[in-house]
Amino acid sequence: MGCHCLPLYVRQYKSIQPKNRSCRTLTPEQEKQIQRLISDKRPEQLKLDFTLWTRAAVMLLIEGEYGLCLPVRSVGEYLKRWGFTPQKPVCRAYEQSPVALQKWLDETYPEIFPWMVQRV
Repeated sequence: MGCHCLPLYVRQYKSIQPKNRSCRTLTPEQEKQIQRLISDKRPEQLKLDFTLWTRAAVMLLIEGEYGLCLPVRSVGEYLKRWGFTPQKPVCRAYEQSPVALQKWLDETYPEIFPWMVQRV
């Protein structure tokens, strides 16, 4: 194929593509409903086997609510469009008590692993 044929192929390709095609599968009402569910509920509250909202969890939510099987990439695009960004989990538990932790380190831990205490 020569360089002079390329514009012809591009024109033919554009002519067979549907006009005004939208990449969105969900209706605006469905999008709002999914956003509300993600904001107000946790996955386990909706009987999903996830602890955090992931693309896979949202994909299963959409499939369960509307019977639509969207690819993970499309779900990621929806989440990005809606302003949901990936977050790094906080390393420290909110319920962590420094006093209880220190007590455990001083009393319980040496009983469980006495050989570790001897090394230190």
